[in-house]
Formats: sequence, C-alpha cells, structure tokens
Amino acid sequence: GEFIGRFRDKKPVEAAPQIEICAKLPEVDIEVLPTLTPEQSAAYASEGSLPDTKVCTIAEALGEGKSLLVGMPGAFTPTCTDLHLPGYMRNEEKLSSYGVNKIAIVTTNDRHVNEAWRKSLVDCEGVWGASMEMLSDGDADLVKALGLCDDMGFGYGTDRAKRFTLIVDDGVVSHVAVDEGMMKLED
Repeated sequence: GEFIGRFRDKKPVEAAPQIEICAKLPEVDIEVLPTLTPEQSAAYASEGSLPDTKVCTIAEALGEGKSLLVGMPGAFTPTCTDLHLPGYMRNEEKLSSYGVNKIAIVTTNDRHVNEAWRKSLVDCEGVWGASMEMLSDGDADLVKALGLCDDMGFGYGTDRAKRFTLIVDDGVVSHVAVDEGMMKLED
C-alpha cells in the first residue's frame, strides 16, 4: 500500500454527491457472481466450477431486509485481501445474529478478476459464506451514483470504490461509513 498515489496527485472524479441516510439506492445495474452454498463452496474450492453471473439492479441484488453493501478499492489489493474482506468472511455469523441477511462486496474490477479473487480467498479461508455475494461494477456506474468513487493514484486508476459500508434496509440506506484513507484500513 505504500506506493499508492506516490507518483502523482489524485485526479478529480466525476460522481454524484455521496449517498446519505434515508436515500434509496440508485437504479444502477451491477453484475452478481453466484452465491455459493457450503456444499458448492467446497466443490468450488476443489473443482473450480461455477454457475453463471447475473445482471440486475443493486436493489434487486440486495433484496429485502437488512444488507451490508461493502465497497473495496480492488481485488487482490493487500489491505482488502489480508484484512478487509476476510474480516467480513470471519464475522458473517455474528453479523447474521444482528439481522444482516446479505453481505455484498463490490469492486470496480470485472467479474473474472473478482471471481479469481474470491476463489483465492475460499482457498485460504475454507468457505465463502452463504449470505455473501461478490458484485462487479466494472464500469464504476454504481460507485459513481453512490458518490463513493475515488482516484487511488498512479497505476490504480480513477474509477475505484472507496472503502465503505452501507447498511441498507429494504433498498433504503440507514447508515453510511466511509474510510477516506488510501494507505491503510482505518477503524
């Protein structure tokens, strides 16, 4: 993470204002990688076979009830891979006890990169939780519409998700947490 942004200043990003509490999710399509049951997860870890992805709006992807929409700057980036995503994977059961039906992880990487990343995490962690979904926002339309898009500096590009978590209840945002730091994961 120490080289992010080192060689040039951050470039401005054209995006909507940051989404606020009580706002409905924008009508933006994303690509949803298939959810894996524990059995599918085990088979996936050993065989690598996977059902097709689907395209739908972010509200359709999250569905009804309480969800977490978690933005991460990029697949395979050190902080996201070592700390951020595994933290959600390890705490899925605890989050479920608080009424969270779904944990949706979104990056602006394409589905192939996100799938390879998920596979590597399944190999390390042993399972991909049944309430977890991986979303690809390859054109950054969602993170721009949420106002949660940023430039991550030289070599990373301008259309990356900030590190964020939205709590969403039936398609309406009830909490917004954004980590504005680039170099490390902030509490």
